Amino acid sequence: MRASALIGTSALRAAELRARLQWSAGRTPTFDPRAETGPFTTLVGFLPESLAAELAGTVAALGGVEGHHRYPAAALHVTVRNLDGADLSNVAEIVAARPSLQLRALRLLFTPETVLLELRPQGAGLELLRERLDSLPGAPRVAIWRRSPAFVNAVRLNGPVSAELRSSVARARNALSGRTLSLSRLTLLRTDKVGNPASSEILREITLSG
Repeated sequence: MRASALIGTSALRAAELRARLQWSAGRTPTFDPRAETGPFTTLVGFLPESLAAELAGTVAALGGVEGHHRYPAAALHVTVRNLDGADLSNVAEIVAARPSLQLRALRLLFTPETVLLELRPQGAGLELLRERLDSLPGAPRVAIWRRSPAFVNAVRLNGPVSAELRSSVARARNALSGRTLSLSRLTLLRTDKVGNPASSEILREITLSG
């Protein structure tokens, strides 16, 4: 595993620990899907329909998830790069020159604000694409370790995280482990915080080189 990938994986593990510490200290996450946010410009890969349906179904079956915001299957995506403020004129050229992105599902985990599905990139394709996108004029700066991690936000937490939800996520932790996905098309979006299709404007769909 590349050193940056190891650091990125460790960062997600640390986020889960931080979430549990915050909840133990009485801090409660809040999220209102009706609140206006954005728009944000971002490059994403939407999950294949079969995997999106499976993830959405797994989340729907979690005990204690009621009251939290669940992403609909059509909105489940991997964020490749936040491009707010970036010059977008060369995005298509950069993306189209890269091969399809190969990823493997690892496990469900918590962050202080979300339940997500952690993914492991297969090879350095995602990291190298992010490195190229970092060079776009005006692209927001990100830490180097953020070039490697990949994940799919599945739930935005809104309110107390019950013991029932914590235990049900633990039981379902490996439900999708080992699933593979290939992202051969990426979408440049202007959207809200959760990528709601009704609030999103597709700027461009870009097919990778193969």
